[in-house]
Amino acid sequence: MNRSLRLISYFNKLKIRKQLFLIYFFAGIIPVFAIGIYLLFVTRKLVMQQHQTQLAAENVRVSNIIFNVTSSLSNISDEIYKDDDLKRIISAKYSSENEFFSACRSYTKLTNYQHYYSEIASINLYTTNETMQNYENFKVATDEIKNTSWYKKAIDSVYESFWITSEYVDDFKHSSGALTLVRKIPLQNSNVNAVLKICVSDNYLKLLINNSQLKTEACVSGYPVFFTNNAKNDLKRLGFDLPESSINKYISFSGIGVYDGKEVLYKVSTMRPALPARQPDKIHIVTLDYNALPDLQKFNAICICIMSFSLLVPLIMILLFSNAFSRRINLLRTQMHQVSKGDYNIIEKFNGNDEVFELFCDLQTMIREIKELDAQIFNQKLKQEQLINHQQKIKFELLSSQINPHFLYNTLESIRMKAHSAGDKDAANAIKLLGKAMRHSLEVQGKPTSLASELEYIQNYLEIQKFRFGDKIHYEIKVAPEINCEEYMILPLLIQPIVENAISHGLEDMDSGGFISIKIEKENGKIKISTSDNGCGISEKKLGELLAWINTPEPENTIGSIGLRNVNQRIKIFYGEDYGISITSTIDKGTTVKLSLPFDLEDKK
Repeated sequence: MNRSLRLISYFNKLKIRKQLFLIYFFAGIIPVFAIGIYLLFVTRKLVMQQHQTQLAAENVRVSNIIFNVTSSLSNISDEIYKDDDLKRIISAKYSSENEFFSACRSYTKLTNYQHYYSEIASINLYTTNETMQNYENFKVATDEIKNTSWYKKAIDSVYESFWITSEYVDDFKHSSGALTLVRKIPLQNSNVNAVLKICVSDNYLKLLINNSQLKTEACVSGYPVFFTNNAKNDLKRLGFDLPESSINKYISFSGIGVYDGKEVLYKVSTMRPALPARQPDKIHIVTLDYNALPDLQKFNAICICIMSFSLLVPLIMILLFSNAFSRRINLLRTQMHQVSKGDYNIIEKFNGNDEVFELFCDLQTMIREIKELDAQIFNQKLKQEQLINHQQKIKFELLSSQINPHFLYNTLESIRMKAHSAGDKDAANAIKLLGKAMRHSLEVQGKPTSLASELEYIQNYLEIQKFRFGDKIHYEIKVAPEINCEEYMILPLLIQPIVENAISHGLEDMDSGGFISIKIEKENGKIKISTSDNGCGISEKKLGELLAWINTPEPENTIGSIGLRNVNQRIKIFYGEDYGISITSTIDKGTTVKLSLPFDLEDKK
């Protein structure tokens, strides 16, 4: 287990390129090589067995053909051997040629055998009868014939018949080796010798035996070859020498050897021709396959090529892939290192559509988010600075207008007490409200305050205006139940400029019946503070110009209420660009100014 962990740890420390080659070596080269070698030997063995089986079958087929031919000739020789008419013709003493010719013409059996049996190339009867001449199948045993080995063997051998390979000359004077049956014809009470010689037709054997793929040669007990697939049978001996001890024995073996200077797959077997059991002659049949070993070599070459191809192609593909992959990984690594140094100007395109490409896309996304975050942080800092500056400006303005607030409060309180002593309760109440409003303005100094405190300030402000204008102004303030005014914090002095603007512009021309409605509710996850009046309204053109001016950061001209623009800018600086002022208006029906603030202050930008 520890060794496996160490191997895994070592493997993980390698470069991806080396990992790929290690995987290819253990998962590719070794299995392919092992399986290829195994299949090569197994298939080679099967191919060799197939060739050997084909050789053995061909060898048996040739043996059966030769046995059938020798059986046919043996039967013919038996008929001739037992023919008394032939024996009388051979033994007779002829006084004249006419008598001899007349006797030969009366005997047609030999001629008929040669004509009607395709396996017979020639059939001749050699005799020492001095009164006979050469006539058709009857031949005189001249001194040349008597000195031949086959004739001597026929006369001297204890065996009446035997098989040899002899030369056969056809009608076109072409000579070839031929399987020949030699048999002595015994003549009783006569000193005449007679030897029957029957030659097997080489064309007949070729017609039955010829095989375009395999070569066959056959000989008798070490004699020259009597049959071969070659175009010419020139009485040559076998391509390799049979052991002397095996010439007269039954043998059967196969293997790979050199035959006529060529390496071949061969099969050698021995058969006995169809003659009496005491006949010692054996026919050796050699079947050769010249294509087996070249085919095996081609097969080996093909297998090696396939194995090489199977190993080389994946190797080339791994090399190409690993090079391309390494380049892409190094490029990605360079870009990531560049980003880690704070340089976000990386390449825009990255080849591929795989996981590495997705990783590069994630890197681009991360860079965009970092840039956006940096921009947000910068903008937030800028807005905070603007807010601080703005708040400092407001504070400065408030401080500028503050002439000894304690003195002002004490003065207002003295006036209120005199009004109250004089019985003017309305004036005393108005002075009291004014004091509260001034105290609220001076206390908040730009810091967020609760919505409840801001609404109390607005109510005091409206009550003062109601004291000023009497029945000309009426108002209502409604807060949705899901809004907790005590806990919700709001920038100070956001609502008062809107209310002031509604009184001074919306209700300016009204003598009575003026109405201001303030509604605070939750809508789409935001706090909506709507201030509506039933005044003269604003034309569509002027409203468009007003909205454009309010939303312009640094307007060149002052065409509208500075208070509204101031409120809008403060909201956007503190809460974000998603929040601010919206205005709707209808001529002679009134105007609604709606503030949009975040319901959840944690969402503040």
